[in-house]
Amino acid sequence: MLRKVISIICYVVAGFFVYMVSFVAFLPLDPPPWAKSAIMGGCAIPGVITLVIGLVISRFQYWKRDVGIVLVSGAGTSALIILLMACVLLSPELVRLHPSHKLTFFSHLVTGLSCIVLFSAAGITLIMSSRRKEPNHTLQPTRASARG
Repeated sequence: MLRKVISIICYVVAGFFVYMVSFVAFLPLDPPPWAKSAIMGGCAIPGVITLVIGLVISRFQYWKRDVGIVLVSGAGTSALIILLMACVLLSPELVRLHPSHKLTFFSHLVTGLSCIVLFSAAGITLIMSSRRKEPNHTLQPTRASARG
């Protein structure tokens, strides 16, 4: 039971870092051009480490399902937070308080949306492939051999 709880905690932390990678993909960063990739990679490394720790603790049982759930939940959280931020930034009250306000904070939509779509597609693919039944390669005794 404790192994399961610890692995779930590791999966939640890994999902947070998937969210952070997706969130950073929306942000415009000043040159040099590799800065965004470095920050996204820096967010991805602890996510991968905690995901592997969770998989090791759970002995890699149902690893496709677990990794798929982490990817889909992290991408979904990122999509919801971006939608929430867009709604807040487009509110008439905020425009009235800050008339010179521009929506440049989340200006890299192509990068951010592609990141969310890729994480979601990879997660859904892993979840769907984990649901397929593996072919049973065990030898079943036949009636003739059972009589003996």
